[in-house]
Amino acid sequence: MGRLPKFASASKGLFFLLILFMAIFITTGVNALSKDVTDAQKVSPPKFLGINSIEKMRPEGEYEIHVWQGKKWTKVGSLAYDRFLREREIDLSGFFKGNGKAKIKIVQKGGEAAHIDSVLLGGLAPQEIKGISDNLALRKLSKKDLDVMDAYNKTIELTFPNQGDKKLKLTARIEGPIKNGIPFQFPRENLMKEVKAFSSFYTYQLNNENKTQEPKLIFKEFSPTGSGHPSGFSYGWVRHDSENLYVKIDFTPDNTSDGDKDYAKVFVRTDSGIKEFKVSTKETKWGKPYFTYTDKVSYQHKVYEFAIPFKELGIGSGEKKENIQLAFSAYGTAGWGNSQPAIAYDSQNNRYLIAYLKTDREGNNLYGKILNCDGSDFSEEFVISNTFSSQYNPEIAYDSVNRRFLVVFYAYVSGTSYDIYGQLVNADGTLNGSSFVISNAENEQRYPKVAYDSVNQRFLVVWEDYRTDEDNDIYGQLINAIDSSLIGSNFPIAQGNGDQVSPAAVAFDRVNQRYLVAWNDNQSNWNIYGQLVNANGTLYGSSLPISTAGEYRINPSIAYDSTNQRFLVAFAAYNPSTDYDIYAQLINADGSPNGSTVPISQAVSIQSGPTVAFDSINQRYLVVWHDYRGADYDIYGQYISANGTISGSNFAISEAVNNQYNPKVASNSNYANFLVIYETVVPGEITVYDLATALVGPSCEGFTLSISKAGTGSGTVSSSPAGINCGTECSRAFSPGTSVTLTATASAGSTFAGWSGDADCADGQVTMDANKNCIATFNLLAVAAAPQEEIKVKGGGGCFIATAAFGSYLDPHVQVLRSFRDNYLLSNSLGRVLVNIYYQISPPIATFISKHESLRTATRWALTPLIFALEHPTGALMLLLGLIVAPFARRRLPKILPILLIVLLTASPAIALQGHIFEPQVGEDKFVTVQSSSTINQGKFRVGLFLDYADTPVETTTGIGLSNRQFVGTFLAGVGITEALQISISVPYLFDQGGKKIDLTSDISSWRFGDINIAAKYRVLKEKEAGLGLAFAPFIILNTGQENDWFGNNSFSGGLKLIVDKNLNNKTAIAFNLGYQIKKKEQLTSTQRIEDMILYGLGISHAFTPQLTLIGEIYGYTASNSAFEKYLSPLEGDLTIGYKILPQVQIILGGGGAITKGVGAPEWRILTGIKCGF
Repeated sequence: MGRLPKFASASKGLFFLLILFMAIFITTGVNALSKDVTDAQKVSPPKFLGINSIEKMRPEGEYEIHVWQGKKWTKVGSLAYDRFLREREIDLSGFFKGNGKAKIKIVQKGGEAAHIDSVLLGGLAPQEIKGISDNLALRKLSKKDLDVMDAYNKTIELTFPNQGDKKLKLTARIEGPIKNGIPFQFPRENLMKEVKAFSSFYTYQLNNENKTQEPKLIFKEFSPTGSGHPSGFSYGWVRHDSENLYVKIDFTPDNTSDGDKDYAKVFVRTDSGIKEFKVSTKETKWGKPYFTYTDKVSYQHKVYEFAIPFKELGIGSGEKKENIQLAFSAYGTAGWGNSQPAIAYDSQNNRYLIAYLKTDREGNNLYGKILNCDGSDFSEEFVISNTFSSQYNPEIAYDSVNRRFLVVFYAYVSGTSYDIYGQLVNADGTLNGSSFVISNAENEQRYPKVAYDSVNQRFLVVWEDYRTDEDNDIYGQLINAIDSSLIGSNFPIAQGNGDQVSPAAVAFDRVNQRYLVAWNDNQSNWNIYGQLVNANGTLYGSSLPISTAGEYRINPSIAYDSTNQRFLVAFAAYNPSTDYDIYAQLINADGSPNGSTVPISQAVSIQSGPTVAFDSINQRYLVVWHDYRGADYDIYGQYISANGTISGSNFAISEAVNNQYNPKVASNSNYANFLVIYETVVPGEITVYDLATALVGPSCEGFTLSISKAGTGSGTVSSSPAGINCGTECSRAFSPGTSVTLTATASAGSTFAGWSGDADCADGQVTMDANKNCIATFNLLAVAAAPQEEIKVKGGGGCFIATAAFGSYLDPHVQVLRSFRDNYLLSNSLGRVLVNIYYQISPPIATFISKHESLRTATRWALTPLIFALEHPTGALMLLLGLIVAPFARRRLPKILPILLIVLLTASPAIALQGHIFEPQVGEDKFVTVQSSSTINQGKFRVGLFLDYADTPVETTTGIGLSNRQFVGTFLAGVGITEALQISISVPYLFDQGGKKIDLTSDISSWRFGDINIAAKYRVLKEKEAGLGLAFAPFIILNTGQENDWFGNNSFSGGLKLIVDKNLNNKTAIAFNLGYQIKKKEQLTSTQRIEDMILYGLGISHAFTPQLTLIGEIYGYTASNSAFEKYLSPLEGDLTIGYKILPQVQIILGGGGAITKGVGAPEWRILTGIKCGF
């Protein structure tokens, strides 16, 4: 081959350079795009919430385990179960020896039905079985696969190879009384409804094409259970010949055979009304039930076959070409039920409220939890509503003004059918008032939705309503967000021909002050319609056709974009080639469509149940749904830009083993991410349903912007995005990269002087790429100086201002200041300089003060803390410690200072020879005498009663018992005043005591009251938020007891406690108390003297279960002047057990004794008590 010409060689080089450049460009672009998509689609691992965890199990019965030991059966234990199939184990390694056979007997007791899925010993299946007539028993017990065996009231003997680790694993369930008798309905729009002429139906055509031996699949619907049976698909096929209509229902969720409790029905709409045909074990006129295997699942389950003569339908024969309208239902003890989660975001606290259902022996009850930004638990589970027979379908909206949630739901009220209710929930998870009626009109009201209007502080609740007894309509009700009162009455939103059902939603347009409501409409076919509703409840225009193309469009969900003033409505639509798919439609603020319908997901099989939320920071929507493109239902998502275009592709949010379904999503306006909650199964189990959360988008690890203020003036600072309002909210976390604009507003008489702090603060524009601290300086405006007058204060001895304030040089307060000046300041050169400066500037000030009574009063108040500190230096140190911590709780500290001052300034000295130092606390669940920072919920009450017996609580320094026994009862009561403040009272009563009085001249008496303790507790730091709990507890002690009988003080006293606590983990907590009690000096002997007392306590608790807690505490006091002198420093240690017999009732049992044997610490003490909340 010859050489190329020079220009050809150069061209070739340029060509390769161009290719290289393009490759680099494309690779870089793809990598960047890939990074953007990856960041956007970042999904955290699921967090399981454990709503049906083994710790929360309510057993319905048990299986006793016996082992054969040569000549007899020995019971080695028992395993409790509820309605869910759970795997539990018991170690039998100490009961089998050698390599022979291992025989085990299982005896079922309790409940109303019981089933075993598998029994394995050392991982091996049984080889022989006795006591069961089922020929498939060994096969069923060999693995955990939902193929269960009836075990109710049975005694089963099993023989295993004596190998492996000897751990017996039993997967079983025990069913209690059945409260949930709700059948599955097909179509699912009929769920929990009586099938009537206007209900939903499938259409089957009587024609030659369908007149074959091959049945036509009419429905395939996912059926979630709440009964412990497996969730799964139900199938329905139909075929016909010239005489009969044949129906087959494959009901896979029912894997137990329960006699005539199980049934299936076919409903046919005819000219003469609805015809109903039922098949069960007893009712076989129209067909037969089977308990069998099919190709749909691997376990035995119920199948129903029907043969319905056409003459029963008023049809001459199957030769007639017409359409038949069909609906179906199926029920076993496998009944409908799921947790139906709802979620809403609290932007002020960066937390979520979730609400969900739990089915138990009482019915369906409504529970809630507060979740952190990342979806982990912030609070324990709490009841939202269990007042009614059953509660259903919770939905939530957040009130950003009053900082609380409204949860709406519908409930079955005996005698009145289904009605709509609401319940306000505070940001910390406490209930605000009780549930209230939103609609209890005639017949049924169901499926409520709710949205919040922040402009007018009201909610709009909408629902499906059947009050007309003709068809379902959409109604609404406005609710005052301030007091939850109804504004006006229920009003109709949609009343067209046919059904209007399942309102999707409602979203509020705060710019135009209108709501958009959307629903499934059956005027001609199932389509999506909407209606704009003004903020005052009047309708804006007429109903809107949102999507009407196609034959079946359902499950609309709405999100609002306030920047572009439009809504996105997402919904599911039936596609004959791919089953159900997900679509969306943008709607302008005036109700007109923006563009055409957008296909979001058209993957194979079923995609349904969409829900949508909007990210205002990145201007995008996230639509999530449950998706059957794989082997099970999974959770998928799709981003949609604000203009309605698809961003990226479908991505998996959860693809765990077993089914995940019914997702709900909420947007986090602080961190530009989304939290998805969905129903799933507990890992490692197969029917124990649970809730899980997944965080989609950036993490919650943001940066904190802190604002402080300086200067001689005052003002406030706010931020955009919202979050800083300093004022009260002076610190806020923002997601990385957020640009925050700070606005400083000076108060009257002040001016804003500028920004300082971190370098990025200088112009008030802060980029959150690290934690930032900014300082706003406000200065007072200049005013003309007042003319100086001569001082005319008599005497004074130099304490000019104090003398002017208190009116006399001889006033005790002035004497304290003089003593401090003479003994401390004048004793050193620096102090003398300060005194000379004071003498030069104070006379004219004192003269001015002396002429104005209001200034004299203010000056006295100003000097009082200083005088207190000089009189009680230890107490002052306690206050100083609180002030050091105060910057971390600057919002709350000012509220408690008046309380502290009142207590400290009104407390009189008292003698402390109290022989009873055991002081239980009413508001504590984790401790007994030691206090934690938690307070009683606002508006809630706690009461308690304790009994304790102490042996030799008081003895002389030489060991002679002065009080040789005390039997005391203590009544406690407390109330939550605010979220952070509680007030409590403690009243002790002495039943019995033996010994000598203080004067040693007579026997001590019994049957008398002790000192009444009235205390407040103010929480300034919440442990779950700050990582450390902090509270102050001022108290006063009324001298209602008798010191001479070692049971009280002789005068009024008071003090303050500092409380610090921390949760070491979810089960273990520790708390430390340090207090100071003001007392007068009292000379007891030539060597012993009581002054002010330092109080202390340390407690640690561990919760073994939600009901059972072990508590260890040490507590006591010491005289401040004789610290840790034995006789005046009693220290006691107690070990107690707390057990909750009900959620609000705890019993206490324990005891302890002296660690150091001072006044009040007994040789030993036993105690018991009970605390109740309501």
